Amino acid sequence: MTQNNTPQISIGHKIAMMKNAATINVDTLFYLWENYWSETEGNRDQFAEIAQCILQMEILHINSILILFNGTPMIPHLRNRTIIDIPSMASILRSLYEKVFIFNNLFVEQENSIEKEIVLYIWKIRGLHNMKLPQASQEAKKYIQKYNSSRVQIKDFKQKAISRLEKLDITENAKQAFHKEISKSDTSIKGYKFIKDAQTQQIKEFKILSFSASPKEIFPKEDLTILYGFLSSQSHPSFLGILQFGQMYNSDEYKERALTILNSICKFQQVIVRDFCNAFPQAKEILDKMPKEQTKYLIQNRKDDNIQDVC
Repeated sequence: MTQNNTPQISIGHKIAMMKNAATINVDTLFYLWENYWSETEGNRDQFAEIAQCILQMEILHINSILILFNGTPMIPHLRNRTIIDIPSMASILRSLYEKVFIFNNLFVEQENSIEKEIVLYIWKIRGLHNMKLPQASQEAKKYIQKYNSSRVQIKDFKQKAISRLEKLDITENAKQAFHKEISKSDTSIKGYKFIKDAQTQQIKEFKILSFSASPKEIFPKEDLTILYGFLSSQSHPSFLGILQFGQMYNSDEYKERALTILNSICKFQQVIVRDFCNAFPQAKEILDKMPKEQTKYLIQNRKDDNIQDVC
């Protein structure tokens, strides 16, 4: 019998390794954004402007989680009594997850400029539906102009999206699904996919993608279907979330959760750089010029869309 003498890496050491990798990665993402911003000044279209804003927000989310790994005091002035605030991390990571998915859907998933414009218009419409007037009449007067402007924009974006759709080869059923979706006045954010017939390339389905189903889109080769549910349960005031909060700090379970969060961050970072470079070739040129030591955890398998484990 052969004895396995491979030393086991402690969970504390794994956390330190993953945190180091995530820190190097987020520094690289910042320099990628900074250089892209300066090199494209005066030459960015609306897609690039929105994309770089999302990238900045993703960088901030990641840095906020890494700061939380320093420990959060239950009482501000008692710095010697801190905990690793898993629920807050999960909440931020969930928001990061949603932005990674939306970025992918807006700028990478769509196969041509018309599809991209249509999906962007729907995204804008959903966002503008969040603008509401306060119930107090005095307060409402301050915002009535902005509110009325948003209604005009919604109408304009809807007409433009419908106009763009007419340029596509699409079935009547898929067209009806599109019109039903764009006519909704709710604020829920979704992803969209134009499913084409393999033979004719005609659009046969206008598919709506939820956040919970999104891992199949951004991590096609990995089984991460439960990730969004996990993040939701940890950040929502559900019975399970409260129960697990009460239990995790009585053992090392919180360390396992922390490792899951760090591992997810590193995977998201690889998707972020993959998608940003795929959507904007000039960003790839910038990334390719960076030292390999700076990008070693980000681009190892970017060519075939595999997501690399750090440890």
